[in-house]
Amino acid sequence: MPAPIPNSPSAASTRYVDAPVSAYYSIIVNGTHYLLDAAAKVGTVRALINTSTSSVIHDNLTDLVDASEDLPILRPPQQKRIYSLTNADADDAILAANTGTGGRSPFQIGDGRNLYDFVYIGNLADTDLLAARALLAAWATPNSRIDGECFNITNDDPWLFWDFQRTVSALTGHPVRPEDVVSIPKWLGLTIGFVSEWVVWAISGGTRMPNMTREGIRFSTLIRTLNVNEAKRALGYRPTVGV
Repeated sequence: MPAPIPNSPSAASTRYVDAPVSAYYSIIVNGTHYLLDAAAKVGTVRALINTSTSSVIHDNLTDLVDASEDLPILRPPQQKRIYSLTNADADDAILAANTGTGGRSPFQIGDGRNLYDFVYIGNLADTDLLAARALLAAWATPNSRIDGECFNITNDDPWLFWDFQRTVSALTGHPVRPEDVVSIPKWLGLTIGFVSEWVVWAISGGTRMPNMTREGIRFSTLIRTLNVNEAKRALGYRPTVGV
């Protein structure tokens, strides 16, 4: 079963804040296995496109700059996020089945110079169609096979993380003037996140997660950009909708 994996921000599974670990496995991993089993039973499926997440190659601690598809999928101890680990397990299941191989806020954390890649869902859907056509065409032309390949998919237009948030905020009727922006040092944000985690843990007995966490602070201050040249070359991908 051909199965290229577009490596992009997840569009097919949910990121949880306070869900138990079992929920991640039930929906992301088991859900993938159910899909594969159903496809095998039908017997007529010739192409399967899996939308994964760039989190599987990112430790969420260090910058990810112009990342290409040859970066390895991270496992413990480098990878600690259960969301990323379960997506990696789902990716493994897909590959194993292959016959070939917000609101207004004046605050920001850090200096706001960290570039980030985003993807519009329509561009991602276009890429799924391009990949499906390439997979089906490969049945007639074996030399053009792309099954088992990974492709980074973004808008190919990195934005500064906090500029993007404020642009979205302005478009929803909640503009923030540049002179009103308050930059919180990363170390202070991490400290606030640490205190928030412990306070919420103490109050809830460990049953809830706070809205502000150290992981979220790191996430909003990292550089995270992906190289999409391989998708352009192999699939003819061109983002049709810009930011």
